[in-house]
Amino acid sequence: MSTRNRSLVGAAALGMGITVAGINAGPLDPSHVPEGATWTVHVDLESLLESSLGEMVMAEAQGDLEIEELDQFGIDPFSDLFGFTAYGTGEDERSIVAIVEGSDSLENIIAALEEEAGDAYSRIRSGGRTVHAIEDGDQSIFAVFEDGAGGRTRVILSTNLDNIDASVAQLGQRNGASFLDGKEPRAGAFIYVCAAEIPHAGEGHPASNLLKDAGGMMLEIGEHRGGMFIDASLETGNAENANMLMQAVRGVQAMAGMMAGGDPELQQYVGVINNLNLNVRDDVVSASLQIEMDTIHALMEQAAEHGHELHGGEDHHHGDEHDHEDGGDDRLRDLEEQIQRLERLLRRLDDDG
Repeated sequence: MSTRNRSLVGAAALGMGITVAGINAGPLDPSHVPEGATWTVHVDLESLLESSLGEMVMAEAQGDLEIEELDQFGIDPFSDLFGFTAYGTGEDERSIVAIVEGSDSLENIIAALEEEAGDAYSRIRSGGRTVHAIEDGDQSIFAVFEDGAGGRTRVILSTNLDNIDASVAQLGQRNGASFLDGKEPRAGAFIYVCAAEIPHAGEGHPASNLLKDAGGMMLEIGEHRGGMFIDASLETGNAENANMLMQAVRGVQAMAGMMAGGDPELQQYVGVINNLNLNVRDDVVSASLQIEMDTIHALMEQAAEHGHELHGGEDHHHGDEHDHEDGGDDRLRDLEEQIQRLERLLRRLDDDG
C-alpha cells in the first residue's frame, strides 16, 4: 500500500470513527448491538460537551484541541460529531463495527475519499445499498452513509464488508445482544463500556489468580446532580475472588493515604480515592465514585500548574527546591516499596489458589 493511501485509510478510519469519542447521539440503543457481540463501547459526545465537565474541559483547552484527521475533511469534532458506538463479535479486529452519528458534514468525507484515494477508492453495491470502499493491498475499509432526520448523518464502518450488511440489518431489530440485558447505562452516562468477558492475565502475573475466572465487566462515566460519577462492576467468577479483589483495592486506598502524608495537594487525590464505594454481591464486585465539580476543577488547575512547571514555568521557589525534590524522592521510594509488598501479597494469593 502506498504511503499516501495508508495514511488516508488511517485518516478515514479515524475521521469517520475517531468517535470512540463519539457514536449514536443520545444514550446507547441496545438494539444496535447484535446478538453474538461480546463487547461494546458507546460515547454520547453531544451530552458530554453539553455537561458541566465538558464545558470545563473546553474552557481549560482554550481552543487548543484540534484533530487533524477530521480537519482535513472539513469536520468540526465539537459541532459535527454527536455520538459513537463500536462493538465486536470476536477478538479479530475484522469483527469490529463502528457507528458514527453526526451532522451532514460527515458526507464531506465521500468527496475527499474519491479525490485522494485514487484507484484504491471504489463504490460497490452490497445489500441493495452503496458502499464506499478503500482497498489497497491487505488494508481496506468499508463505509455506508445514511441520511437521518434533522440534517443528521449516520456512518457505519468496518474492515469487513459482511459486517456492514449485518449492521444495517441489525438497526431495524428490536432486540440486541443478550449480554446487555439488565446492564443498560444509567441516566446521565456519556461513556459506556460493557463486555461479556475480559482478557485474562497471563500465567505468573500477580493478578492471574484473581482474574482467571473473571466474566463480564461494565464501566460507565457520566454526570448527575452537578457531579461526575464513575460506576464499574466485574464478575470475578466466585465469591472468594470477589472478596480478595475488594481487599486488594482497600489496600491501595490505604497505601495512597500513607503516601500522601501531610501533603495538601496529594491529600486532594486521596480524598477522591477514599470516596470510592465498594460492594460485593456473590461473585460481582461493584465500585461507585462520585466527584463534585469543584473538586474536579481544583484537580485540573493543579495538573495544569504542574504541567506549566514541567515545561519551564518560572514560578519555582528555588530556596525550597532541593528539599522538595528530596521529599519527592522519599515518597517515590516508599510508594515503590508498598507496591512491591502488594505484588508479593497477590503472588501468595495466587500460589494458594
